Amino acid sequence: MRQVTLYRWRREGIGWQDLLSEALRLGAGAPIVAVVYGARKAWLAAVGMSGTLDPMLDDPRVFELRAFDGVNEWRWLAGPEQGRGAWVTEHSREAPAGWLPVSPAPPGTRAKDGDTLLWGKVTSAGQDHATLATARVGSIRIPHTAAIGGRVALRVREYLGSVDKHGNVGLVEERILGFQNIEVER
Repeated sequence: MRQVTLYRWRREGIGWQDLLSEALRLGAGAPIVAVVYGARKAWLAAVGMSGTLDPMLDDPRVFELRAFDGVNEWRWLAGPEQGRGAWVTEHSREAPAGWLPVSPAPPGTRAKDGDTLLWGKVTSAGQDHATLATARVGSIRIPHTAAIGGRVALRVREYLGSVDKHGNVGLVEERILGFQNIEVER
């Protein structure tokens, strides 16, 4: 594990579409993917250049969203009228207009990378997407390419640091980095 400095900001009164527009403006220039929690289901979507989601479901109600580009992660949570956003990165910069700094992660925070396996195997693949499916759960389209029969995981980075005055260590933050194709043992 390596020691890191983590930068975090928050923004009140922002809609999810505006958060995605901010992500496009502030991001690393890499494609942005979103994990979207809607009224009836959760899905993964590519973020278009205008801040749109592809695919967008018939029911556009979004309750929570996590968007990532490998360097940054933006989060959004619905509120009574608008929502609230958060931005997490390891890259130092001034807080952009409208974003307020959040207390930094504890000194000595260390990063550990890992994978979270997505359910299902790749049953179809296109130029910019793949479909994962399993008989028990169903299917989901993801904005990532993979070989048919393969498995896909989300790459995540966990941040471990002191969580109390006694020096106990725990998870202080987590950030999604991207997708990882996983070899299937036959």
